[in-house]
Amino acid sequence: MLLFKVIAFVAFLHSLSIRAVYAIPVAPDATADTTTDVEPAWPEEKRQVQNSYYATLGLICYKDEGYHPAIVAVYPDGSSVRWHSPDCSYPGHAREWEVKVDRKRGPPWEERNYLETQSRKSVRMVGTVKTFRLDSTLNDRRLLPRGKENCWWYLHRGMKALVRNGVVDEETAHKAYTGLKRRTAWSGRPWPAPRWRDQT
Repeated sequence: MLLFKVIAFVAFLHSLSIRAVYAIPVAPDATADTTTDVEPAWPEEKRQVQNSYYATLGLICYKDEGYHPAIVAVYPDGSSVRWHSPDCSYPGHAREWEVKVDRKRGPPWEERNYLETQSRKSVRMVGTVKTFRLDSTLNDRRLLPRGKENCWWYLHRGMKALVRNGVVDEETAHKAYTGLKRRTAWSGRPWPAPRWRDQT
């Protein structure tokens, strides 16, 4: 009888030790706010990508068998892109236009972008614009000259398209286009340029 009591007492003590070691964890408060107001720092490469969303836009006119207009974008890294429409037809054949996109790498490969290579008299600044839809808008064959039109019609249609797509507001585009047209007219531009209000 005594032996039975001793065994029962030892079993009771053993059960108490198991409960102490393997205690049931208490669930955290589901309503507790575990968020923090401190935002992680942006990596440097991500900052650079964000900055590339903007570019400086300008209109230029350079001598290439006449006064040839183009739209130029200069990016924060110093690179630049030039959109224009040259006549690619052979002598004696009907004019055949194409959209040409020229690119210049920034420093240290090429120090001067397409805006810096032109004199101030042949440049009209548009301003800082978002690069979203910029290339897809200007690299479009529907903007090319038709019939007896010249290369200035590409510039005219290109600026109108940028206005429609929300890249540039109409007042700014009108002012830049008309300003470049007047400057080149004073310099003896041989090609007639369409007016801003002309239908495209």
